[in-house]
Amino acid sequence: MAEIGPAERLYSAPRHPYTEALLAAMPSLDPDRRTLEAPLAGDPPNPIDPPPGCRFHTRCARAFAPCASQVPASYTLGGGHVAACHLNNPKEHVA
Repeated sequence: MAEIGPAERLYSAPRHPYTEALLAAMPSLDPDRRTLEAPLAGDPPNPIDPPPGCRFHTRCARAFAPCASQVPASYTLGGGHVAACHLNNPKEHVA
């Protein structure tokens, strides 16, 4: 689980980089808002032998040290919104 919550909150204020990437990959009918680049680089990790830490860290542009070694906890963000990402840990210092 990366993130769960009310649809309005997930669309307006995603709190996990994977959710942001999924929303960025959504096609647009507006030709001025179409993206030409994929929101993520690289290949998904092997599901049989996933990397340590956050399973998304190998493709995350915002990953930092704890992401590579520690599985993130699920942080309650209020209003039924929960995200499992070290970026939501108020005790982490993110540079």
